[in-house]
Amino acid sequence: MKSAWARLVALGAAVDACLLPWELEGQAVPENLKRQVGTVPTPIGEGNRWENGDIPRGLGTQPRNSSIDTIMSTTEIRSAVEALIKEFELELIETPEETHDGQIMFGAKVGQAGCNGSYRTLLTAGIHARERGGPDNLVYFIADLLWARREGTGVAYGGRSFTPEEVDKALQAGIIFMPMLNPDGIAHDQAEGDCWRKNRNPDGPVDLNRNFDILWDYKTKFIEGVGISVASDNPTHETYHGVEPFSEPESRNVKWIMEEYPTISWTLDIHSFAGLVLYSWGDDYNQASDPDMNPFNPAYDGKRGLAVDQPGQEYRAYMPLDVWRNDSFVALRVADAMNSAVDGRHVEATQSVSLYPSSGSLADWMSAQHVLNEDNGVTHGFTIEFGRQAGGRCPFYSDVGAFNDNIRQMGAGLMELLVAAADTGLGDLSCDAVP
Repeated sequence: MKSAWARLVALGAAVDACLLPWELEGQAVPENLKRQVGTVPTPIGEGNRWENGDIPRGLGTQPRNSSIDTIMSTTEIRSAVEALIKEFELELIETPEETHDGQIMFGAKVGQAGCNGSYRTLLTAGIHARERGGPDNLVYFIADLLWARREGTGVAYGGRSFTPEEVDKALQAGIIFMPMLNPDGIAHDQAEGDCWRKNRNPDGPVDLNRNFDILWDYKTKFIEGVGISVASDNPTHETYHGVEPFSEPESRNVKWIMEEYPTISWTLDIHSFAGLVLYSWGDDYNQASDPDMNPFNPAYDGKRGLAVDQPGQEYRAYMPLDVWRNDSFVALRVADAMNSAVDGRHVEATQSVSLYPSSGSLADWMSAQHVLNEDNGVTHGFTIEFGRQAGGRCPFYSDVGAFNDNIRQMGAGLMELLVAAADTGLGDLSCDAVP
């Protein structure tokens, strides 16, 4: 009998995604790929390029032919954020729980100092360790915004330019950015080069993007036989979801951010390498006519995850029509901006489930904030899958040319998201917005 995954009608080939074809089947890396020689990955920086007072600057505020030749190490990512904090008088964020390897997750706030009510946007990267360049894309984009504001200029990413007025509009969104949601995993991947995806839980490394409390119990919530893309109870699988929701310090730290900054209403999580801008939901295709048919109603347990419903198994995930229209339109805007930035690297906007069904994801948990807590407003959760497949054993390790293309495309996409958020309306940005 075919699994539910086998019956899914997915968007494009499975290789163009966070999960590789053999991983979707729970298999090891094919022997021929272990020996494959392909793309020369972008080198990881040695030493610390920011320790002597240099300040990060992205490609959006540099001459058009500028290039960045190395990926930041974990040490440099932290140092880059600290350099921006010092130069532009930002506020450092450090989350309360240490990771399994004793690291502190960190980020910064770009908004009104001492005013939690001014923050509407959370930008994150690095939840999957092997998706190299995600943290760099985010840090360099924030650097571009800050330099552009100081110098009174716009930003330009390849063929997509934004005016100084649009820079100001983007900054109205009050940004919190967290460039490394999985610092242990990234440190391991950079040291070993083994295409590592998960965190470093010694009792069984966990896919952090399956550890959030939305449809986590996939065996109950989804149709029987659904594929490994949704989640797995097997610690050897790439989608192992942990022993319970929020079992991991990294996911609990993200939860803490949302509790500390309850006015966040726009979130974007950076991944690679499918060339997609994704909006919720990820359990099934959306509908706007039946509010009871939703990801939280146990009456539909065992029916989620099929692209083509079977008799007696009808289910589509409810999303209010205005939210659905808004999110799909914003996703299209972001994809168009990314397509304008770099020729020949097409990006599409689509619903998350079009890639493959999933449970416990960060973006869907973000989109569910107003359902989980009625005091919260609507939160728009997005994912960008930047880039394209690289050659070699780990298709997530891009060469220098692709690395620079990714920085430009992500800069354009992130900028468009912030402008779209401001266009949609950010609500009361005063310090009185949060009691």
